[in-house]
Order: sequence, then structure tokens, then C-alpha cells
Amino acid sequence: AKAAGEIFQAPTVHLVAAAVASRLGLETVDILWDAVETFPAHPEPCVMLCVELHRAGHGDARKMAELALRRDCAEGCLQRLCDDARDIAELIAAGRAQGTRGCAPLVARRGDEAAYAAHAAVAASDGERKSGAQVA
Repeated sequence: AKAAGEIFQAPTVHLVAAAVASRLGLETVDILWDAVETFPAHPEPCVMLCVELHRAGHGDARKMAELALRRDCAEGCLQRLCDDARDIAELIAAGRAQGTRGCAPLVARRGDEAAYAAHAAVAASDGERKSGAQVA
């Protein structure tokens, strides 16, 4: 388990808040944009924001996906994307994603178990089984 100080130095709280807000049908863009700006060494908020922008048909989804991929490859990246999140970012960046379902758990399982677990609990309450980001 992470110490409280570590949690607030990573986008965990933002990602959990965005996942819960999405499941409740609330706006997530402001929460995610704040995470993108606050945590430049973390690509996860960029991927989650690109998914939300893509769902809304916003043209900046591709730019945000590209930013996520750049952050993921950067030397100072503190947490690499999981394969599912990277796949989603690559599809959206290439303009090949046809649609997305929900604010998927676009956080790596390693190192950010709290955010992943929170989303998994919300998904399970809907009877869904998710192992990562999904593209329809």
C-alpha cells in the first residue's frame, strides 16, 4: 500500500474521481485536464482525457493521445502505460478508434492499484467485467 504522501504525488485521486464521475454521468474533462497539467510525468491522465474527448467527438482527442504517448516514452515518466492504455492512445492518435465505452481503467495495474481497484469496484457494481481500456 502506498503512503498518503505518495498518493498525492501521483494522479491517483484525480483518476479515481474521474472514473466515478464518468460512471455517474458527470463531467470529467475538468478533473482530467487538471491531472494532465498537475502531473506532467504521468501519461495516464492524458489517455483518460483523450478517451473522454474522443467520446465527445472533440478533435483534440488525437493531440491528447499523442501527448500520452510522448509522456509514456519520456525518460522522466514515473509510470508507464499498461498495454491496453497504450493501445487506445495509439488507435486514437492514428485516427483509427471507432468508439469507446466508458472512462475505462486507463491506469497501469502496477504501482497504481488504488485507482485500478476503485474503477474495478465501480465496474463490478454494474455487472461489467473489464480488464483494461476497450474500443468498440
